[in-house]
Amino acid sequence: MSYVIPSDTQQIGDLGHTPAHDNIADTLGILARIASAGSGGSVSAGLADPAGNAANMAALAAMASWASPPGGLMPWQFHVAAYGALGNGKIVSDITMPASSNQITSNTGQAQFTSADIGKHIVVSVAGGSTGGSPPYYNIPLAGTITGVSSATVATVSFSSVSAAPPSGYYIAAWATDDTAAIQAAINAAVAYAQSGAHQGTYAEVIFDPLVYGIAGNLVTAGTTYGNAQLTLPFISPEAEKVILVLTGRTKAMDQALVHWSQLTPESSGSVLMSLNLTGTNYSYGAISAPASMIGGPYYQAGASNPGPVFGGDLGLFSNMMPVIDGIQLLIPYNAPMGGFDFYGCAEATVVNASVMSMAVVNIQGNASSFYFGTPAVYPNMYGAGNVMQAYGYNQLTYNWTSGLVMPTTGNNDRCDVLYYSCEGMYYGFSPSEHASVDTIRVIYCYYGIGAYSGGDVAMPHAARIKYVSCEGSSAAVAPGPGSGSVNLDIDTLDCESSGIIADPSNLINGTFGCRNLGSPGQFGYMGSSLTPNGGSGVKLISLDNASITGIQTAGAAGQAPVPSSGVAQQNRYYRDAMVFVHSSLAIQSAAVDGVTLTGISTSGAGTVMIPVPAGHSFTFASSGSPTISAQWVLF
Repeated sequence: MSYVIPSDTQQIGDLGHTPAHDNIADTLGILARIASAGSGGSVSAGLADPAGNAANMAALAAMASWASPPGGLMPWQFHVAAYGALGNGKIVSDITMPASSNQITSNTGQAQFTSADIGKHIVVSVAGGSTGGSPPYYNIPLAGTITGVSSATVATVSFSSVSAAPPSGYYIAAWATDDTAAIQAAINAAVAYAQSGAHQGTYAEVIFDPLVYGIAGNLVTAGTTYGNAQLTLPFISPEAEKVILVLTGRTKAMDQALVHWSQLTPESSGSVLMSLNLTGTNYSYGAISAPASMIGGPYYQAGASNPGPVFGGDLGLFSNMMPVIDGIQLLIPYNAPMGGFDFYGCAEATVVNASVMSMAVVNIQGNASSFYFGTPAVYPNMYGAGNVMQAYGYNQLTYNWTSGLVMPTTGNNDRCDVLYYSCEGMYYGFSPSEHASVDTIRVIYCYYGIGAYSGGDVAMPHAARIKYVSCEGSSAAVAPGPGSGSVNLDIDTLDCESSGIIADPSNLINGTFGCRNLGSPGQFGYMGSSLTPNGGSGVKLISLDNASITGIQTAGAAGQAPVPSSGVAQQNRYYRDAMVFVHSSLAIQSAAVDGVTLTGISTSGAGTVMIPVPAGHSFTFASSGSPTISAQWVLF
């Protein structure tokens, strides 16, 4: 039967009509009304007139037996605005604050304070002064509320600065209404929906607009969440069906950006959750600690004085939730005792697109031989301290338990995927564990770019893999995370401009790293110094920069390995597996790799031996007398 689109859907006489008006004719009639409801009855005007179509949309929704939610959302979507989140945060970088004063001034008018700002929570970046160093590390933020507004550029706050603040330059300040309770309510409602027996499926989304949301709430520690976070992920029994909880911004995959080295304001891209709380702790559950985070799941561990469930480990307890992050940035005061995302005790986790940024800038000008602060100087600075010429900004980070992103710990439920993630200015930029499958991450100006961990001091039976890492301005690119057992980690491409590749004095990390930019840009061939100054004996470093080197390398030639000497260890700093042909004018008595003597390698007089030397490892040989030595390397 063919239906004619009616002009009045409530007067249908065809055989398919039902009292509930849920038939095809009524549906088409409602769509016709929507298309012509605009000014002048035109189709284009009707489609662009959601207010004029409210009744029609409600009728259409009723036909399909689903509620008509506000903002065009589906039942499984929970917009934080519906729970009272305002997203009215503001960040400026032109603040001055006299010593021992509670008055802040916006020197270039960025702030534009109004009486509506009174009562909002605020952080001033370095009002707490310095933790020392030479030059001083201006890195202590203070937090409180705005107590008064004198003008568009002058306000008072509930705390006073200290006298050890920078003598000149501007501070960063950020303030907002506290949206913690509203966002937590949206999270709880989404989880309750996903667990409801009224529908099939355990999926829900919490949706954010591209605004800056203030998160000033205190940590929720222990209790039924078993964690230590400002925003908590409810515990899901492992016997229940897994809950997929998505925290998502509306702009998603195009909204996460890095701080440019010359910009004067911290990056706040897309949907931003900004921490305005400085009370984070590395909370102790008996003998185990749970680091503070902005968004976190369970971390509770049993201890002698605090019995309870144990999360992680082989077949250990996990919350049966898979949090998914897509288009969310966390912004955290620089050198604050607060981490970012912590999914330690979640069974699974997926990060599609996210970032964790410090409330700081880089603000360097000049060239590679003469860096200096931009004008004006803005504090805190992730690159330097009080003086950019001291390019060790990571030394300012004093809370060594904080991480931008912690993936589920060893023993998890296998799916631990990261597509795009960036972090600047945290102690650990990224903390992967077992089963982490990572495409692209950028960890810059962190103390350690990657803090790979196994958790609970147990050995990792499986492995993690990262396709591409960019790590710059950090103490080391990779280190074991705190409280870690042995870790299995492979990195396809580690693009590194940091002080070191590995900081692993206990040799806990096992794997293969393909490394780029190991020396100065464009410096290929034999490296002038070792790439593993601090442990890392379980990691095989492969120089991808040297992948194009072909043919035989002659020791002693320009840019090649020096001629070896009898009895002196020589490291393979080509960082490619090699066979070294050593020729001596006198008998070669023995050869060894990493101190282990090789069987059957000797000559009775003048001759040549072949010594296999893996990438980064060392060889020695012993020869009688004072021979003339020559050597050739064949790289694989």
